[in-house]
Amino acid sequence: MKQIITYDFRTDKSQIIEPKRIAVRAVIKNGNKLFLVHLKKTNEYKFPGGGVEKDETLEAALTRETLEESGAKLTKIIKCFGYIDQIYPDKYKAGETFDDFS
Repeated sequence: MKQIITYDFRTDKSQIIEPKRIAVRAVIKNGNKLFLVHLKKTNEYKFPGGGVEKDETLEAALTRETLEESGAKLTKIIKCFGYIDQIYPDKYKAGETFDDFS
């Protein structure tokens, strides 16, 4: 699969990156209109989708997440465009364990 772009939001690029979360998004077009979901909590709009569960295909996750978030059932997936890496700062310092935060 083709990598589209990497967004690296770390201020310290030497920071170790361990966790990886895979998510999918659907770009749904109807004529010249795009289908978006609105998040009331943050007042933002985004393409429907979300995290891929263990042993779930990308297509199955996309179908499930789109249905959960919008009520829309995907009937066909036409094309996969690629992937985007997003790297965020780790909220834990290297060497610390979860016990260090109690």
